[in-house]
Amino acid sequence: MRDIEVNINDSGQRIDRFLKKYLNNASTSMIQKFLRTKKIKVNRKKVDSSYILALNDVINIFIYEDFFQMAGQFSSGGAFVAVLFTV
Repeated sequence: MRDIEVNINDSGQRIDRFLKKYLNNASTSMIQKFLRTKKIKVNRKKVDSSYILALNDVINIFIYEDFFQMAGQFSSGGAFVAVLFTV
């Protein structure tokens, strides 16, 4: 679980746009699903994707830490990334 406090630079922004920047490898539909299934909340309450962030809001992200580590591994900066799975 991660908690992010909204600062003055991020206030006044829609939560889905903020999360797109924060979770740069997550697709828009994945962010929508996280909001819809209450894996991402604001001030411990479910919010819609059109919610406007206010100063000192706390975004609660209930996603496994493996997701953040995996997202960091696949950040390629536009280069092709090959992923191999072995059984």
